[in-house]
Amino acid sequence: MASPDPNHAAYVKGDALWKQGRFKEASHFFLIAVEEWPDDYQALWALGNCYTELKKPRKAEDAFRRAIEACDSSDRHELVFNLANALFDQKRFAEAMALYSEIPLGHRLSQKAKRNATLAKNRSDA
Repeated sequence: MASPDPNHAAYVKGDALWKQGRFKEASHFFLIAVEEWPDDYQALWALGNCYTELKKPRKAEDAFRRAIEACDSSDRHELVFNLANALFDQKRFAEAMALYSEIPLGHRLSQKAKRNATLAKNRSDA
């Protein structure tokens, strides 16, 4: 019997912990998954989501940027949206607005991106 894929095993453990709201423990397993396969954009994405929940927007930004570099084009808009949110959380409103504007009209996140861009603009003007 073949030994299990350590990347996949770590991702599965991280995902189970994520679903329980145990974000710190989940991030540990997503980090292991990324160590095993540095271009696993889904593990990087999940890691970024953990950091967002843990109120660590700089770490989330890094994970989302790495995920965007490695991702399939079909997931790019979701990752850009998450990256924009991480920048918003760092009060980097102009950068966040630029990324929100990349979400195309009609995309499932387009209304949220428009709303968040408006919030960013209002905060940058304040």
